[in-house]
Amino acid sequence: MRRTMQVSWQRVKQLLLPARLAVGLLCAACSMTEASNVAPAGSCYPEMNSWSIGLQGADPDEVAQSAADLVIIDYSKTGTDEGAYSPRDVRRMQTRPDGGRRLVLAYINVGEIETYRSYWQEAWNTRPPAWILGPNPNWPKHFYVRYWDPEWRNIILRGPDAFLNRIIDAGFDGVMVDGSDTFELRQAQRPSAPAEMVDLLAELADVAHRRSPGFLVIPNNAEGLVSFPKFLSSVDGLLKEDLYFGVEQDGTVNEPGMVNWSLERLDAARSAGLPVFLIEYLETPSQRSVVRERAAKRGYLLSYGSRDLSRLSEPVPLGVSERFRSPDFTSCGG
Repeated sequence: MRRTMQVSWQRVKQLLLPARLAVGLLCAACSMTEASNVAPAGSCYPEMNSWSIGLQGADPDEVAQSAADLVIIDYSKTGTDEGAYSPRDVRRMQTRPDGGRRLVLAYINVGEIETYRSYWQEAWNTRPPAWILGPNPNWPKHFYVRYWDPEWRNIILRGPDAFLNRIIDAGFDGVMVDGSDTFELRQAQRPSAPAEMVDLLAELADVAHRRSPGFLVIPNNAEGLVSFPKFLSSVDGLLKEDLYFGVEQDGTVNEPGMVNWSLERLDAARSAGLPVFLIEYLETPSQRSVVRERAAKRGYLLSYGSRDLSRLSEPVPLGVSERFRSPDFTSCGG
């Protein structure tokens, strides 16, 4: 989770074809409404009124005591295999204080390679493969990748040692997919970049569902892909950072054009049956109040946090209830 590629509104207007996008949004929402009529939301999914995220050293006991209905954490307390949460840890976090069920998702990054993960090879420190690109200037030990490259997909998705399998083996309910907006950095030189990210997310969902039916896939900052029906049929919700504040600087109001561009796409996703999870990195009560009112009006699930997400973010119940539409989830009993 990071302010990695908040593409400016001016840049977005250059990259996207408004007429094509408007048609795509309409068709995608209509097709997903039809799909929802055929496959209504599974009654086994816990109803959600709040959510939280913390990506550094999450304590299973703290997660278990959280008031949040859905929590997103790293698959590991330390980011490495040595600190990976056990299936017992995950079950503990999935159980609410009243004995009910909580959804617990793990973080996965498909647009960047992280040098502290088990898949990193020492030889790459001096001679990285061609599919590893430049560093993310905002986050040490993170390098952008050609996410369409088969070798990267083998590492992250395919095969028994794939990173995704570690998450499934631990018993997580799904993944929050970071780096799913990196197509924005590539599409000027590679027009196929958005469709290739959609294909990656669809493959991730397919691979996961073969092993764990009902496994949830929630991309981060990927509302730019909602014109693709395949995208809307492959993912289970959208997470959005810095919708109203913080793109240029923490606490700074975002440009109205940029906000409206995202709102149009987030609302289209929600009309298609996808919950929208919003996190804002705000401390000022007046700014929080503004966001709270706007999120409640649009039916978004809101959380406030610190940008480094070193602790669980604050769930904000708004009287909004959501439930994932997939009927395949069968583990609600814990």
